[in-house]
Amino acid sequence: MEVVDSDPNQAPGENRPKRKVKLIMLRYKTNYNLVLKESNEKYPNSINKLIGEYIRITPISEDQHREITAPFKMNGEEFYAILPPSKRPYKVVLKGLPASTDIDEIKNDLANQGVAVSKVAQLTQRKSKFPLPMFLLEVRKNVPDSRDILDVSNCCYMSITWDSFRRRPGATQCYNCNYFHHSSQYCDIKTRCLKCAQEHRTSDCPIKERTENPECINCKTKGHMANSKQCPKYPKTNPKKGDPIQNNTTQNKPNANQTQNTPKPVTTNNSYANVAKIGHQRSARKTESEQTTKRSEPDSTTKTQNPSSCSEIILAIRDFKNFFSNHPEHLSLGKALRNATSEEEKVDIFYEAMASISNLPT
Repeated sequence: MEVVDSDPNQAPGENRPKRKVKLIMLRYKTNYNLVLKESNEKYPNSINKLIGEYIRITPISEDQHREITAPFKMNGEEFYAILPPSKRPYKVVLKGLPASTDIDEIKNDLANQGVAVSKVAQLTQRKSKFPLPMFLLEVRKNVPDSRDILDVSNCCYMSITWDSFRRRPGATQCYNCNYFHHSSQYCDIKTRCLKCAQEHRTSDCPIKERTENPECINCKTKGHMANSKQCPKYPKTNPKKGDPIQNNTTQNKPNANQTQNTPKPVTTNNSYANVAKIGHQRSARKTESEQTTKRSEPDSTTKTQNPSSCSEIILAIRDFKNFFSNHPEHLSLGKALRNATSEEEKVDIFYEAMASISNLPT
């Protein structure tokens, strides 16, 4: 993965002159003073500074860098190196060749054309790892008599084009140790597998199937791996100036609890009398509509009835139905009740009928 020119291991607000020697990032441990004692006695002019979980050692020459890191490698100390920007390779993407093209053929063909290519890698899809017809090339800088790679228009008997390399978003993660902010090329930290945490690379892990509930080797919690952005140890990168803000879906949406104030249209040549007249007409229409609404609504006393009285009425109707089905000769009572002109007359007719029924032989 690409290491950007901005140094993530530089302290905030720190301005350093352009360096020409690789930095040494020694992983911190409690007895760090014993580790630095020997190198500091030999090279007291080297600068040591604590940066996060690492001690940054700044040698002044390549020879000093080699002599400081030699005992580190011998004693198994964990560290990585960072190339100065002037020595970092130039990265470019080659397009126009089939996906089945061998990377060694590309490297040899470009070398024969005078290009100082140091590495060729085929790009793949992020999730499926399907090989793409695009190849990432690393070209050494400041090589005498080397040809500019952008001047090459033909490779492996095919016309090709070049595109700038756009690194994937997020922090750079080492393929060797799976810590951040450096590449595996200059890493001397113990190898760790993302899947099983053993001392081999993830690509060499015998576990080929997907792990359902993996354990993170960085934060020691289950549910994600160390390369997931859900990990609390995953570095949070701030967007650069001018970059669009991602996932800001609510930025231009009004709050649900807020009301949108839409400006009213401006009217001209409107006198106070006209405005007052319009307001009076609106209030009159509002009062009229309220009265219409009140008339259309039924009375609440008739709208709601006692459930017990309704059931009693239904039972009474059912009893009358059974009675008249058993005594059809008394159906004339209903006709007499309909012809009655007052409530008193209806009551008299009803009781006379009941009296006659009670005198029937049983």
